[in-house]
Amino acid sequence: MNSAQGATKLWNDMSGKYNYVYKDANGNKVSLKVNFQLTTSEVTPEKNQSTRQAVEKAAQNDPEGNSYRIAPDSSFDSETVMGVTAIGKYARVRNGQEDVNTGTGGHEVGHTLGVGDGNNIMGGQESTTITPSHISEVLNAIDSTPENPNQSTTTSNPRATIQIENNKLKTDKEYENFRKGKVKSAD
Repeated sequence: MNSAQGATKLWNDMSGKYNYVYKDANGNKVSLKVNFQLTTSEVTPEKNQSTRQAVEKAAQNDPEGNSYRIAPDSSFDSETVMGVTAIGKYARVRNGQEDVNTGTGGHEVGHTLGVGDGNNIMGGQESTTITPSHISEVLNAIDSTPENPNQSTTTSNPRATIQIENNKLKTDKEYENFRKGKVKSAD
């Protein structure tokens, strides 16, 4: 559980460090604070159920939930693979990589948020650095409309819900402007 908590903490610690900036219908700059509220919970297997089955069942029953588990080295195809995320929902970390300081768990949580492989935490090195480009990839999932303000883009990989607090967007044009926004450091 410590590994999952540490991995989500890496992302939650980004809260308030970035703003999402866009222009409203009148051309005025609007800046929204980016916050992450990722949580973890422990799953207890039922009788005659493996930990893997219990975790995957819990994730399937929660449309926003993902699974994160520590797996034995023997369950990985290669000695160089430290973690893997399947269909954007099921993260598995090699038991030798469960230390939160390696960044492997944070990397896999990034995949569950829709972030692809790249640099820093999403690269191959042991890094815990989350950059504005990573935050932008998470926010690229926003596909809201006046009828469905929390809608995300349709992908084959499930993603967490992105909620726009105090949403003042009313028209398709306002949502279109919003989707053109950029992530900036909160300095």
